[in-house]
Amino acid sequence: MAASARLGEKEVNVDSAIFSSQTERTAWRIATHHLGCGQRDPVKMIVDAIEQERARCIDLIEAAGFSSDDLSPFIADPHADW
Repeated sequence: MAASARLGEKEVNVDSAIFSSQTERTAWRIATHHLGCGQRDPVKMIVDAIEQERARCIDLIEAAGFSSDDLSPFIADPHADW
């Protein structure tokens, strides 16, 4: 549920005022998760974000009716053999 607040004469959606996009919200969620666990390595945060995005893409492809078997193995596993 989005929070809202009055700013002067205009009502502002607080969520969109703080974060300009879903991508930014996702980045902050990942960063706060890692920072909250005491981790400070930005590379691990980026790896986590890439892996989450890869999984999201696979989920979208499967939701569109395609099988994950039809995908290039590199989408699911970037370390797959050529």
